[in-house]
Amino acid sequence: MSEAVVVGLLAGVAMGLVGQSLSGTMGVVGSLYGVAAPLLGWTVHLFHSVVFAIVAAMAWHHESLQRYVGTPVGPSRPVRRTAWCCGSSPGAY
Repeated sequence: MSEAVVVGLLAGVAMGLVGQSLSGTMGVVGSLYGVAAPLLGWTVHLFHSVVFAIVAAMAWHHESLQRYVGTPVGPSRPVRRTAWCCGSSPGAY
């Protein structure tokens, strides 16, 4: 699980830097929680990155998804769909 946390943080920082440098979105992420502050945006963004990484790691090792391991789709497809649904919901309303 600690590997998933590290990977989630690294991926979150990488994606956050892209978003912040191209469009300054970290303040917007914070505003979804009531405060348009980049620090809050980074905190929430990294938290979500870690949560999604842990969920992805758990799904990757789950028995029902093992049949996808080694296929072009892999277990990541159901994980990506779940992350998309959960990650998109707060900003949709």
